[in-house]
Amino acid sequence: MPLRFDLAIGERLYIGRGSIMSNKSRMLFVLDGDMPVLKEKDYIAPEAATTMLERLYVHVQQAYLYEQPAATPVYNILAAQAAAETPESYAALSEIDALIASGNLYRALRSLGYLIRQRGFTAGPNESSEATSQLDQHPSA
Repeated sequence: MPLRFDLAIGERLYIGRGSIMSNKSRMLFVLDGDMPVLKEKDYIAPEAATTMLERLYVHVQQAYLYEQPAATPVYNILAAQAAAETPESYAALSEIDALIASGNLYRALRSLGYLIRQRGFTAGPNESSEATSQLDQHPSA
């Protein structure tokens, strides 16, 4: 099923290992095929990840975009550290783990993004990160 994207000026779309960026005007295009796609609002740059949830998100994000397995020893370590850092998120992290085990990385990313945004709303001013605010900057597609 083709996907329709409408990118604002300067907005980026990540497609697998590459990206497309709208330059001087809005860009509307249809992407046909089966490939991993993330809009800029859903992308966290690895160097911007400051919390364990964000680092876990980056790991799953890279596995999704590069079409590699996410359930690796690194994933297990990051998931355990994220659960220790945010014990109130344990149930949600367990559901995310089930999504990853079933290979549904996109839904796992959406759930992780929700947790990160939720944590940003409840965290103190020193705990929220640039990556969390990046997730909330752009309106949903």
